[in-house]
Amino acid sequence: MLAMRILSEAGDGPNMSLAGLLFAGIAFFLLIIVVGWLTSVRKQDNAEGTHEVKNSGK
Repeated sequence: MLAMRILSEAGDGPNMSLAGLLFAGIAFFLLIIVVGWLTSVRKQDNAEGTHEVKNSGK
């Protein structure tokens, strides 16, 4: 609702031509966050796995 209020023009109602762009930007932002989170989780798993291999060789 806040997004619609921000996009409204002088009480004429919401400007729907910008709403699609706004929601596409929000979706892209959330996608980047999820991809970054998944990448960091995989890197931590790989770092722990290689660390255990080095210690088991001693």
